[in-house]
Amino acid sequence: MLKSMTGFGRVEKNLGDKTFLIDIKSLNGKQFELQLKMPAFLKPFEFDIRRILASQLNRGTIDCTISLKETGSSKPVSINTELAKAYYKPLESLSRELGLDPSNILSTLVKLPEVITPTG
Repeated sequence: MLKSMTGFGRVEKNLGDKTFLIDIKSLNGKQFELQLKMPAFLKPFEFDIRRILASQLNRGTIDCTISLKETGSSKPVSINTELAKAYYKPLESLSRELGLDPSNILSTLVKLPEVITPTG
């Protein structure tokens, strides 16, 4: 159980060829408010993760970020071209409206959720 409402913690946990990074930041507050950011494949476990965090943290504003980095050899990926196309058109329109060069959109597209996913 944490004793202070303001703080920061980070942990890295290696599981096979994957490394999970968990960052928790807490700020003073009267209520318990949890902001949880995690990869899409962990969404089925969101309720359990929230329950575990709530059992250890009583109050304050909590930001918890769970991220994953592959530590093994490169893995095959799948590209969701239909989703990328759906993202591309509004991004291209926005970049033209803002007077930006739309040729840089690809670097943004590959970072959007579910456009590139690991296979296997």
